[in-house]
Amino acid sequence: TSIFSYKNSYIDVRIINNWKNKFAMLHDNASSYLAGGMIEKKKLPAKYEPQLKRIVTLYGLIDKRRTEHNKNLMSAGKAAAVDAFNKICPGYTPTEYQINAILADDKRILITGAPSTGKTTALIAKYEYLKSKGRSILYFDASNNAKFADFSLDLLSKCNENISYKRPDTNFMNETILRFIKDKLSDASYRGRLIDYYFKFHTQGKTIFDYDREDEYQKYILLYPPVTLKGEKVKSYEELEIANFLYCTGINYEYNAPFAKDVMINGTRSRYKADFTLPDYGICINIYTKDARGNAHFEEDGISSVDGLGNATSALNNRIEEIRNLHNEAEIPLIECYTYEKLSGNMLPRLQNALANYNVKFNIKNDDEILNLIQNVDRDFFSIIAESIRLSIETILATGESEDTILTLSRTKSKTTAPLYKRRERILSLVLPFYNYYIRNVQWDDFRIIRQAVKTLTNADISLVKSILNCQYLFVDNADNLNAASYQLLATIVEKTNCKIVFAGCGWCSAVGINGTDPVYFQDFGRFFSGHDEILCDKTFNIPGGIYNQMMMFALNESGNYEYRPVYNKNSSAKTEITNKPLSDFLNELLPSNIECKPSILVVCRYEHELEAINDIIKEIRNNIPACNISSSTISNASGKYDIVVCPSTRYTNFGFPDERICLNNISDLILRRPDTNFFLGERNLLCKAISLTKDRFIFVCDNVDVSDYVEEVTTNQK
Repeated sequence: TSIFSYKNSYIDVRIINNWKNKFAMLHDNASSYLAGGMIEKKKLPAKYEPQLKRIVTLYGLIDKRRTEHNKNLMSAGKAAAVDAFNKICPGYTPTEYQINAILADDKRILITGAPSTGKTTALIAKYEYLKSKGRSILYFDASNNAKFADFSLDLLSKCNENISYKRPDTNFMNETILRFIKDKLSDASYRGRLIDYYFKFHTQGKTIFDYDREDEYQKYILLYPPVTLKGEKVKSYEELEIANFLYCTGINYEYNAPFAKDVMINGTRSRYKADFTLPDYGICINIYTKDARGNAHFEEDGISSVDGLGNATSALNNRIEEIRNLHNEAEIPLIECYTYEKLSGNMLPRLQNALANYNVKFNIKNDDEILNLIQNVDRDFFSIIAESIRLSIETILATGESEDTILTLSRTKSKTTAPLYKRRERILSLVLPFYNYYIRNVQWDDFRIIRQAVKTLTNADISLVKSILNCQYLFVDNADNLNAASYQLLATIVEKTNCKIVFAGCGWCSAVGINGTDPVYFQDFGRFFSGHDEILCDKTFNIPGGIYNQMMMFALNESGNYEYRPVYNKNSSAKTEITNKPLSDFLNELLPSNIECKPSILVVCRYEHELEAINDIIKEIRNNIPACNISSSTISNASGKYDIVVCPSTRYTNFGFPDERICLNNISDLILRRPDTNFFLGERNLLCKAISLTKDRFIFVCDNVDVSDYVEEVTTNQK
């Protein structure tokens, strides 16, 4: 009764929690007894069951009464909330959850929901509402980390810590990394690490043992084709590894050349061809798909072998024996390699020894020649490495971890998984030299400025902090983009000032953060700010229903973090589309019939280096149609709403979405508090963000045959 005695006061959830805490042990014991069926197991006399159930019911009734109490209280202030809303959105009627967000006076509030559900609008309206009441408010947009750094600089100055810092250009980090790599190419050790990383990890690909069905594996090979340094498409990543090894060691080879004798293997319809033939030595190399126990995976009819006695293994063993007999009769040596050797990293060392036993001479190409070959086959190699180093470095800077800690984490997190440990060690050998170079040559950056402010605030007297900040409320928009440094700053401000906090952000896109650093997952919000009210926004604006349905399935697939059932705009005619036309031709087709209404068109891409070609196309179109309204951006930097959004970066073969190399090639998962539960979740959510930018049409520019599974999710079965 005492809790609800203040009829005109908003009841903070923490008041309820404090009351519950007095009886926490009793409540928890009651709940566990009932939930665990312990009464039935005679661990507690059955006569106590009604009393225990009443305790649980009491807690539920208190929560329900608090909700009703606050709802009745807020209904009286509805007119003021609508007025505040109309100041920023004249002519629009706020939703019930937006009104609740404006009027809710909890100590800690989280406004969350799907893209385009009015979270930011509710946050700004609440800001205006409280400003009109004379409240002092700190406001941050977490998508702009520079604002946190500027605030930190000002804070440090007021604490008599004057730091000389001029923020560099936005491309400074990437340019510095690329310049560092270019300079390091003259260092034989670093150059060797890059080459070794490319061959052993960057293009390692998947094997047939990663799949349950033959057709799934063949689709993967079609969409992620293994291409050798000679430009040949081969059938597997085992073959790719051997082909590149032979090529770089100067050994002449022929791929799938007809055998010296015109013979056929049982069950085939063409002349037998070894995987590789070395014409200068009369030696052949074959690769067989066996695991470490000698089992094949499956054959065309999908019958699996589990114990080595199944149909697939038996058929493969018969084929191997037949091929061995052919080679013995023809007196042509055969070197056999197996998939399990690639998985363990032993395939190339054993192959090298076998070739040496046949007196094969190695004429290893020099590093410069190999690097040129790599760039000809994979022109994005250095861009991918630079992006991976940037993600890793920003994670380190935001969390403030030391080099020793990172190395320790690598060893402890990898445990006994040798391939993972080797991969991380190689990544670290590329990342840490740049990190040390960066720390030596760059005294300050946004992350270290923010962390310095946290340190100063933590050690400062509370009265000094309150006199400097004078903060009653802390507002944070786009909170899904918070990184570790910025989060620590906000947590310290709340601790020192005891201010109320209001966070708003997209629960879908909280996996990576625009800075690629430590993400604040909304499902963990209560862990950092316990006792908060969550206001769930569930009505989308400016996203047509057809697109939204697919986008929701796309964003939530396999993640299981949210189960939104939103009300969306019911414009079912607007859907995601695919075109295989060249980007320039397609953009020109969009414009002539629509030029009078001048639709806003955005072309989005995954990487900065893609913008140059896109901007050249847009420039040419503007020369012919000056009135067109076309712009371009990377997805990370894009914002706003557009009539039409065109995304040309979605093919598997040019590594659009998902780009597994970005996911594999950085060490963020070593350091982050909670890495993505779904391996490609960051890439998926980035594409989800791109789709949320459209008001009408979203078009993928890619080959229908060569389309990513992730694209298919949002282009098929639309309702």
